[in-house]
This record gives sequence, C-alpha cells and structure tokens, in this order.
Amino acid sequence: MKIKPHVNVIAAGFSMLVFCLALVSCNSSPDGAGTSTSMRVWLDQPPDGYTLPLERFRLIAHARQPGGGVRLVRFMVNDILLGESTTDQTVELAEASLDWNPSTPGRYRIQAVSYNVGGAEAYSEIAVVCIEGSDSSGCPSTRELVISPSPIVEDLKVGASPETLRIGANCSATSASINFEAYVSDMTDVIEVDIHGRMINNTEETREIVFPLRDSGGGRFTGTYMFNADDLRFFSRSDGKIAYTVSLMNDRKEWFRNSAEKYIFIESCAAQGGNTIKVGGMPNPVYIGKCTRGEVTTIDFEAGTDVDPSTFNRVDLAYVWFDPDGTWVGSAVGTENRAAMTPESGGYWYHLSTGSAPGQLDFGGSIKFRAILVNASGIDVGFSDVSEIKIVSCSTAVKITPKVPTLTPTKFISQPQQPVQPQPVKPRPPVIITTEAPPPPEPPAPPPVEIKPGYIFGTVLYDSNGDGKCDSPWTFGGISVTAGSTKTGVSGDGSFNLGPLDPGSYTVTLNHPGYNAIGADSVGVYVESGGTASAGFCLASPG
Repeated sequence: MKIKPHVNVIAAGFSMLVFCLALVSCNSSPDGAGTSTSMRVWLDQPPDGYTLPLERFRLIAHARQPGGGVRLVRFMVNDILLGESTTDQTVELAEASLDWNPSTPGRYRIQAVSYNVGGAEAYSEIAVVCIEGSDSSGCPSTRELVISPSPIVEDLKVGASPETLRIGANCSATSASINFEAYVSDMTDVIEVDIHGRMINNTEETREIVFPLRDSGGGRFTGTYMFNADDLRFFSRSDGKIAYTVSLMNDRKEWFRNSAEKYIFIESCAAQGGNTIKVGGMPNPVYIGKCTRGEVTTIDFEAGTDVDPSTFNRVDLAYVWFDPDGTWVGSAVGTENRAAMTPESGGYWYHLSTGSAPGQLDFGGSIKFRAILVNASGIDVGFSDVSEIKIVSCSTAVKITPKVPTLTPTKFISQPQQPVQPQPVKPRPPVIITTEAPPPPEPPAPPPVEIKPGYIFGTVLYDSNGDGKCDSPWTFGGISVTAGSTKTGVSGDGSFNLGPLDPGSYTVTLNHPGYNAIGADSVGVYVESGGTASAGFCLASPG
C-alpha cells in the first residue's frame, strides 16, 4: 500500500477526468471521499530524524478538523499499514496512538493517515527514524528528545481588573469575578488564547485556573472568570493572590508562548471592620472513659458574632480530633467534622457527645474547633480563630476525679449605642465521685512547635518493552498526580512535585487515562513538618 496515491493521467482515463471536473464531483471536501482540504494530521512521535532503541515504541498522532468528524488514524511504516486507531468523532482535535515493536535495526519511514466520517483522508509529513543496531547505514546522527519550557514572549500583553479583590462577609460574600484583557500581535500557529493562573492563599495552598479568552478583534482578547463556591471558600480563610499569564496554545494542545506573570491581590473580609466571630467550649480539659461510672461526657460549645445577620444563613461548628501525638484522627486529613449550631438569644450553641470520639482518644488527645458563618448558598463567608480543648483519658485501673472548669463567656454581641454589660455565669455544681487515688498533676504545656510545609516528590516510570518491568522514565505527558486537593502534572523526565503541603497523612493518586498501571496507582505517605515524602508509579501501554 502506497502512502500517497498519485493520479497518472493517461489517455484511457482522460475523458472520465474531464467529466468529473465538469460536475465538480471529484473535488475534495471535508465530508466526501478524496483528500480533505480542511482536515490536518501530524505525527507527535517519533519526530523526524531521531534514532530510537530496538524496543517497543508508541506512535502518537493528532488529527484536526473544524467541527469534529475525524473517525480514525492509520499508521504506515515503510508504506505498509501497521495498524489503525479509532478516534472520538465529536471533538475537533483527536488523538490516536499505536504501539510499534520493530524487529530489526535500520532506517524507517513513518506516516499517519487520518480519515473523516465522509471517507476523506489527510496525510502527515513523513518522519524518517533509525532503529539502533549494526545495520543502521544511512541513519542521521542520534539526537536527544528534549522538552524545554515555553519561552516568555515580551510582546504579549495582559491585564486584569480589579487588581485587588475583596472576598468574604460584608465584602463580596456571594459572588466575585475578574475581567481579563490581552493583546496578541502574532497569531501564527495559535488556535486558542488562554488565561493560565494559580490561586495562592496565605497558607500556601494553591488552585489552578485555566480558561480561554474570546477574540474581540484587532488582536484583543477578553474574558471574565467567575469565582465558584470552592474559590470563594479558598480565599475567605485568608488573604492571598492570583498569579496569571496569557498563554497561547497551538493545534497540538501545547502552550508554546507565554506572557510575563502578573498578580491580582485578594483581601479576605471575613474578620475585618469589627466583624468578630468568637467561639468557646467547656469543660476544658474534658475527661472521657471510666471517670464517672462510664458516663459519656458532653462538650458544650457557644458562639457569638457581630457580623450583619443578613450576610449569613447559619453558624456551623467545625471540629477535628487529634490523638496524643497530635495526629489528625476520625476523618480524612484536611476534612473537618461539621455540625449546625442552634441559635439562642443572640448567640449559638451545640452539645457534642464524646461518645462519637475516635478510639485513639482512649489514650487522650485534643479537639480543635472553630465557628464558620455559612450563607444561603452554602458558601463559607466567615471564620473564627481556632480554639483547642485538651482531652484526658481516665485509666480503667484508677478512678480519678476530674476538675470542674470555669466557663469562659464566649458570646460576642455588638451594641454600639451602649457598652456591653458582662453576663453573670452560673457555676455548675461540683461532681462528687468516690476516688481511690488523687488526680494526676497536669503535665506542663509543651513548647510551641513551628509547623513547616512539606513536599511529596516522586517519579513515574514506563514499561517500554512490555515485559512487566518499568525501565525508562515517563515522557509522553497526559497524566497527573493528586494528593488531597493538590494536583500537579508529570514533567518530561517522569518526575513530579506536590506541595507545599501541611504535615499529615496523604493518599497520592496517579491519574493515567488510556494507560495501565503496573502495581498500585494510589499510595499512602506521611509528610512531616518541613520534610519530604516520596512516591513512585509504573505505567504500561493498554492491551
């Protein structure tokens, strides 16, 4: 089978050719048989002029037709059909791949041929490659495949308004948006103009945002990014910023030109301008276990705020259990337990039974908690500071008498016309318990520990010859790695870096659409304060 058919006009077919031209039925079109003028196809790998090892290699091609309609791509090696790959006909840019396992060294000509739903075809440029070995005469010298970062193009201009955005209670509690405008003087090879950005809050958490701009004429591109509920929640905890560039995408879905990076600054209004949220709990410490004939202890929480009640719908109590070593227990790391507090004469209350405490607290620990204001759309718009209650476990062998703590008033009600009068606190009657031993002395408070962010570094390898063993780094792109809410891509040398991350336990998951994992595609790691954890994965071709 030939790669490109050539029409030889001979006397026997001359009249038929004239007839076809007269009817205009032999002209190619995107939807009819023949060579398409609107469909394009190209080889992503291997590139022309490279020398490859004598082992299995994945051929990758992309085909593009406006409006979609590419149904399959065939791969030709030395003018012979190697195989074909069906594609998604509904997308404009279709991807196809096929494994090639050359049997002998030498020089090879590789080409991709795409077909649309109307039967029309398009041909890629021919890539000439060499397979290493003794019989490699006529091969070009070996060139390394190098993936370099996209260059910054100074003549790309981008800006945004507002340059400072206020988010949170009494500022912009239910919605927020940013208007972007860019100017592109050279549209060569550009099929899409995107805003590529990173949201960064003061706790060093990050969220990626990518969205296309629309062509407004004259090289001007505009677009508006609307903050979703997760974005608002992300910044309502603290101040932060958005780092952004305008990025140009080519028809291989690569960002190949970027502008210089700019910033939008975010101000959190959750606790500004006298908008105070307070929360407290008693008893502190709380004793659980066989302290009072096995009775379950209840922790009483109270909250108060002077935030305008029209800006929120309810107040939630968010809390997390920690074991004696300070390890997050009872829920996924980074996930707070939530409960709606009950309104009560200008404040809010909630009774939490320690019967719901995780088993690790049989040895003591603590509970950290905060109050959260939630609007009618379910968006968190205000936060109190985090407080902590110490948990003391009562020994099953020695009965002890817990101390009766004093309740600290926690309600905060704004009355600007007159000073707030202190409310008397009704003391609770002491609990009388028969004891056989005096209570142990309170341990001294540990010195404050500086908590530093950590990282997860790792690599993704590839089984290049199908023997079930990974022997080379992943260089094909298209995969990513997540840990909690943090996500990152895998670089050209197969490495990845997740972070900065809060200390704790994480499940690292490899997202590998279209490829099979050799071994697990999720692993558990623990990130220490200021430390680095590692994770590794292995992928193979499907089939």
